[in-house]
Amino acid sequence: MPTAYTLPIVDSGLYMSFGPSSPKSLEDALADPLGTVELTIRSYNDRELPAEIGMLKNLRHLSISNSQLVELPVEICSLISLQTLSVRGKLNDLPECFSDLQNLRLLNLSENDFATIPIAVYELQNLLELSFENNGI
Repeated sequence: MPTAYTLPIVDSGLYMSFGPSSPKSLEDALADPLGTVELTIRSYNDRELPAEIGMLKNLRHLSISNSQLVELPVEICSLISLQTLSVRGKLNDLPECFSDLQNLRLLNLSENDFATIPIAVYELQNLLELSFENNGI
């Protein structure tokens, strides 16, 4: 069973966790997307994640902090194994397909720019913990 690596991505401020020990490149992580179960991204300066994130089919835990993200790509909805998601950035909405993430148990969307809780959140039937602190709500 995979555990966690820390991966710095050159010039992007991106860090990933995805397996047992030493840092690897983004290409290596995407070369074994089914082995990636945990991903941590810190100080991500792009406004959206790459669509390739949808290749991480076994991803269970995704944490994004200190980011400039204004939206999540639709491909995030293909992460059907995702159990925990924490995003701190500049989000103000979620993709319409977000309710497809039916294995999601913990959702932390604190410190973003939401004015209301998106409808898709109410459709997450297995959600146990929700945080929207420090938004415009």
